[in-house]
Amino acid sequence: MSAIPHGVVAYGSRVTVEDGEAGESTVYTIVFPEEVDAAKGHISLSSPIGQALMNKRVGDEAVVQPPKGRRTYQVMELLTFHERDDRSS
Repeated sequence: MSAIPHGVVAYGSRVTVEDGEAGESTVYTIVFPEEVDAAKGHISLSSPIGQALMNKRVGDEAVVQPPKGRRTYQVMELLTFHERDDRSS
């Protein structure tokens, strides 16, 4: 747990992003591949968007190059694994 960085998107983070083109917001939770559950917004840290979001902070942009074409997302809100853990106590 001590290896998980503070203040940036990493494993266990819940991140709200805004699609630069569509202007729509989406909330993702970054998880390991075996924990993926698209219906709950749990995406793999090794997926294209997961990789693009890693180590980003609020206000940063992430560029994703999925098969459907290039997308740009802005990190609007971030709740890291550590912050989520603190709120559950």
